[in-house]
Amino acid sequence: MSYQDVAQDQVMAAFLLKLRTDLSLQESTCYEVEHPDLAPQEITQGNVIITVCPGDGSFPIEEQASVQLAEDSDVIVTWFTKILLDRQSRITNLLHDSERGILPWKGRILRSLLPTPASAGGNELLLPNGNRFLRDQIFVKSYHRANWDKEKMIGWASLIFGVNFDWDLTSV
Repeated sequence: MSYQDVAQDQVMAAFLLKLRTDLSLQESTCYEVEHPDLAPQEITQGNVIITVCPGDGSFPIEEQASVQLAEDSDVIVTWFTKILLDRQSRITNLLHDSERGILPWKGRILRSLLPTPASAGGNELLLPNGNRFLRDQIFVKSYHRANWDKEKMIGWASLIFGVNFDWDLTSV
């Protein structure tokens, strides 16, 4: 594996590929969006939809050149689940249901995207060609609390991941 400069669309593609592969999702249940907090009208396939959205980015001035540009960027991963609240209108099911709950899915997404050492099976976010593209390891910046749309019966939450990579400005 070697290091490769990229364009941001390759970063997004790597996120989608990793999530789809590790969590057994399809293109119809794991895709890019423009607004990460906008719940779908309904969930028709499976129990969960995961969306990926490019977030804010910054460009260190000392890392700017004519053919290469470093970016510290956010990627927002949001998961939507169709689920009913329990009989007492508590959020126990929304948070803890083993198949659809916000917290079990939070753990699955973290396990999929965060790196593990080779001694623990090795898990790294790579390009489809197997090359590395992150300057440093991916990291979690924040978690946005669980939300609930009573009319749609859809709950959701988001994780914001930090990534830093070098743009290849010769290929864009």
